[in-house]
Amino acid sequence: MSDRSKILFVDEDIAVLNALQSLMRDEDWECRFADNGSEALALMAQEPAELIVSAAVMTEMDGINLLTDIRRLHPSTIRIFLTDHFHHDAVVRALAEGHTQQIIQKPWIDLELKEILRSALRQATYQRKQSPELQELINSLPLLPTLPETYGQVRACISDDEIDIERMAEAISQDVSLSTTLLHWGNSALFGQRFLVDTIKKAIIVLGTDIVENLVLSEAAFRAVKTNTRNISGLDINLFKEHSIATATIARLLIKFIHSNNVAMQDRAFIAGLLHDMGKLFLANYLPEQFQRAIDLASQNQISLSAAEQSIYQTDHAQLGAMLAEWWSLPPFLVEAIRSHHQARTTPVEAEVNAATYVANYLACQFSFASHIGQHDMEIDPGYLELFHLNEETIDVLKSKTLSIISALPI
Repeated sequence: MSDRSKILFVDEDIAVLNALQSLMRDEDWECRFADNGSEALALMAQEPAELIVSAAVMTEMDGINLLTDIRRLHPSTIRIFLTDHFHHDAVVRALAEGHTQQIIQKPWIDLELKEILRSALRQATYQRKQSPELQELINSLPLLPTLPETYGQVRACISDDEIDIERMAEAISQDVSLSTTLLHWGNSALFGQRFLVDTIKKAIIVLGTDIVENLVLSEAAFRAVKTNTRNISGLDINLFKEHSIATATIARLLIKFIHSNNVAMQDRAFIAGLLHDMGKLFLANYLPEQFQRAIDLASQNQISLSAAEQSIYQTDHAQLGAMLAEWWSLPPFLVEAIRSHHQARTTPVEAEVNAATYVANYLACQFSFASHIGQHDMEIDPGYLELFHLNEETIDVLKSKTLSIISALPI
């Protein structure tokens, strides 16, 4: 069997299949092509593909019936619709019932199509390495969450050539809550500001676009699950937000202890701390019943949440959060920090930022900023305390600064 990633394309339009075959010729993927659903199922029975891209509307077997069978017979295969019938009943049903995880519109843009396929295959490879159970869990969901709209608008203002601060400020200013958050951090002592920051534009300049971009992302993520978490006993979104901000604050201060002049690294640690628990938001929004069972099991047995999660769905919020960060094409250092925040890992990607996130998560809980009620999952490798020169005195300083910052937050 070939080690190359396998993709199966299905479309009754031979011209479409020929175009796809020509487009994929330069890629190191093993691509197969079928012009009807029955042939596709036969090919999958011979050798399953990691990814299937199917037309939504076909005469012999429509796309929704095909992907329903694929989901049942090959639950680890990622399913994508390629269609020019965005409002067709089959497409609407496929989205609502989770038969497809993504839709690509015809006519496609070549580079965009390839990048979507590349990202999906990365996910399949990562999930397969972690466990078959993780892969089937993710593939059982409807569409994976997309980036929040405001975050997308902010990102659109940033390119390799220039940053449109005026347009970014205008987009953020439409959101009162988000504007308040940015002005708070713009005036925070954590970022060394000594002068009044009274406009969004000034806040962007003071904080830098990386911090602003990820503050927007975190606020949008908190907001998206706020309603859903009301039904999850033991998870309070305000406690969750406090924990995230406390971890971000501590992580930045830890890096400052050892790299006092490296502001960029301090900012990356802040971002990693802010988003380290995004896997919990993913679970609360998309798998609330399983997440509730894990919280209850951890509380009842006085075990770590990660251990409870592993026993219920064979993965944990750290792995799922890393998967989501990679799905959204967030920076590699952030993916690794999210994945590593409960375990000390050796990684070539921003090792000290990862370490700061890991230690900050521990200290935030020690300072009574736990992300959920009854948290019992905190242990730490003593070597990491040495890395940041932590002792009783420095830990007290961290606690005092963190309490001061949290108490001033507009949560």
